[in-house]
Order: sequence, then structure tokens, then C-alpha cells
Amino acid sequence: MNVSTNAIILRTINYLESSKIIYAYSKEYGKQTLVAKGALRAKSKFGSSLELCSEVELKYYKKSNREMHNLTNAELIRKSFIDKLPFVDKILCLMMSESIFKLEKDDNPDELFYLTVERLIDISCSENIFNPSMFIYSQIELASSIGHAIHLKWDNSSIIDYSDDNEVFLDISNCKIYLDNYIRAERRLKFKIEELKIIKDIASGNIEAEININNLKRIVYFLENYFSFHNESRFSYNSFSLINV
Repeated sequence: MNVSTNAIILRTINYLESSKIIYAYSKEYGKQTLVAKGALRAKSKFGSSLELCSEVELKYYKKSNREMHNLTNAELIRKSFIDKLPFVDKILCLMMSESIFKLEKDDNPDELFYLTVERLIDISCSENIFNPSMFIYSQIELASSIGHAIHLKWDNSSIIDYSDDNEVFLDISNCKIYLDNYIRAERRLKFKIEELKIIKDIASGNIEAEININNLKRIVYFLENYFSFHNESRFSYNSFSLINV
């Protein structure tokens, strides 16, 4: 079947002497693995269209019994913006691509999630930023896309003061928040209320929330544990080690 679809480049690997393996997230087909033959040659027909986080129109031949498909053409829609980002923003953008690559299953499209990533890339291209809030928002939307939505909720109807500096306990199996450490929970993490407020604000769409490096580190720790638990396999952001925290 001949396919033409818009996609975002998640990862590329050099393959043999002159080719590349391309991992892309497609609007209509979800994550796809493609072979771009001759992509490493000086006069490759693919040019610069296969750079990380570029948005491209891909054309390839898709066989139902194969995991890897032959890429025949790639037309650049939006050039990669990563090189223009500040260092930390660049790493956060790499972490977004890394998480989509690791967690999204092949041939599992989610148009709403694709449009979310596309919007974040559009903001990054126009403003040369990819701030921590944008990264966290992408991960909250990714969790929904793979069927494990992050909806924080208190275990009772008590009115909570989000300005409180007290510590609480979050059960990552069901996103319930407990004030009491002795409540039975399947997988419990300790948080400050202000840290959970950040997640709550970003989940509501605030991608301009101010986040310091300590809060970012704590939320990354939460996301790694959350995805590991629900994906039933160890998950980590390898790129995060490049940030001196």
C-alpha cells in the first residue's frame, strides 16, 4: 500500500554505508519505522528533511507483514528548530522525542496527540523556546495517548491549600493523593503540595508556568516512575542526564 502522511521525526540511526533508519510519529498511522536508502549520500534526495523534530510529508510503501517500510520520498513541511534552542530547552525537546519513541506503540495513531505535538513545535519554531512547562504538558498528553491519563485527585473531599508547603503522598497506580503516609497504596511517592500544583496547572493547559530546576527534577522523577509502572517496564529519560542537576 502506498502511503502519504505528515509525520514528526523522532529518531534517526545510520544504517549500513549510506542509509538511515527513521522513526517517525505519523498523523494517520502512529509511530512508523522506515528505511531511507541513500540518505547519507552527499546528493541524497532526502536532503535535510530527516532531521530530528522536523515535520515532513512522508511517502512510503507499507506492507502489513513488515515492521520496517521503504521510504520513497520526504518533503519538508517545517524544518527542525532544535539547533536554535537554548541548551536546556534543547534537552527537554529531545526528552519529548525520546519518550514518544519509547512509549508509543507502532501503528497506534492518535490525531489529537499529534496535533498537540505539532502545536508545541509551532510555538518553539516561532519563539525559539521549549520550556519545562511545554515538556511536562507533552508528557501529560502522551500519558493520555497511551491509555494512562494523569488525573490527580484527592482521596477525600477536603479543601486543600495549594500554597501549603506540607508533603503529601501520591499513589501512581491511580493518581490519588493522600495526606497520610499510612494509607495503603500500591505505589506511593512523596511530594510537596506545590509540586503537584504545578502538574495540575500544566494539565489544565498552562504551558507558561514558571518551574525551577528542583521542581523539574522532581516531576521528571514522577514521570519516570509513572511510565515505568503503567508500561510494566523500566522507563527513563536518558537525555536528562545531560542537564547538570
